[in-house]
Amino acid sequence: MKKLLYLFLTSLLTLASCSSDNDNSSSVPSEDTSILPKTTTSIYSEGNRSISTNTYEGNKILSVTSKDRRVDFIYDGDVIVKENQYNTENGKDIKEVVTTYTYANGKLATVLHAYNFTIHSSEEKFELIKDIYTYNADGSINIESYYTDVNGIEDKDSFGAKVLTFENGNLTKSVSINREIGKVISSELYEYDTKSNPKKYILGFNLRVYGTTASINNVVKRTFFSTDNSSIDYKTSYEYNADGFPIKVISYNSDGTGAGVIEYTY
Repeated sequence: MKKLLYLFLTSLLTLASCSSDNDNSSSVPSEDTSILPKTTTSIYSEGNRSISTNTYEGNKILSVTSKDRRVDFIYDGDVIVKENQYNTENGKDIKEVVTTYTYANGKLATVLHAYNFTIHSSEEKFELIKDIYTYNADGSINIESYYTDVNGIEDKDSFGAKVLTFENGNLTKSVSINREIGKVISSELYEYDTKSNPKKYILGFNLRVYGTTASINNVVKRTFFSTDNSSIDYKTSYEYNADGFPIKVISYNSDGTGAGVIEYTY
């Protein structure tokens, strides 16, 4: 269950960024705030849709708001140090996840995901997942994850590790490792177009190197490999505006059927 919760938490973090070559350090994005995604419309395979609106101050993102969810971003200078995520029910915000970022030498050092908030004897309690980043000489990144329960007890074997490999500013390979047995449990390979990531110029997103959303370009193919070395391909197609930014993204299931559509306005 905890591993499923971790997958859910990391999925909430899938916002875009950019980086350059194999160096994921803090190069400052362009100040061209005219090329920022203003709205994102997600259209699901069953026909439901969700529209989210981004609010900015210059090229700093302040919030992402939809009908039933809001994410607030807090900066320290040019880097994002916290995200507060809320579910909105009957007009009331309910705290869902608080993510805190720390940095060292201009790179992401740790990510803390606090969730499952409860009140015990007037004291707020929560579960916590801590991701620790190590940068290797070859440009790859190791991520080790640890779980802490509501009583502050850490279980170092509860989550695994990942090794991320980058090429030309894009995440090209992600390997998941079970630390208890010291073996690879799955891996993913990514292929890209040559166009710009929709959120390329949002300040601070270039440091968010934990997934494909930190890449300069857009994923057109993801290949998933399981422990038996079988593979599944997932493809994505794009329509672009005159500036080379996606305005429509179509995702496909492994059998080629449509999985969903995302539309951007800038």
